Amino acid sequence: MQTHCPNCFDTIEADAMTCPACGCAVLFWGRALSETERLIHSLGHPDRAQRLKAVYALADLPQSEAALPLADLCFAAPGDVWQAVEVIRTLAAMPAVERVEVALARLALEHPAGPVQTLAAHALDAKFGGGDGW
Repeated sequence: MQTHCPNCFDTIEADAMTCPACGCAVLFWGRALSETERLIHSLGHPDRAQRLKAVYALADLPQSEAALPLADLCFAAPGDVWQAVEVIRTLAAMPAVERVEVALARLALEHPAGPVQTLAAHALDAKFGGGDGW
């Protein structure tokens, strides 16, 4: 059975102690990182389901440091509108700080999918523009 290295996401054997691609000690990876840092790193996972798990988990954390990496995720997979919707919901749940505003504004102005732009603009207005709520 195979899995992914937690560091570089290369395919490895499930019982591997180290990753042959990057040399990561698989069992010890991430111990020095905060939960938020590990989840932000997981946004780069090749498996969509794993990325969405990270998005959902970030929604439960009060920190806003994931705002810009979440927006970047939407641009990395511009055709995945559902993933973008979940990212926008997560951003809307974060504290109203500048980096969240920047992430939502970037999605509202630059994302190639119209529905993503519209939803991001609505979330931006509700959170920062005095709108009537999310």
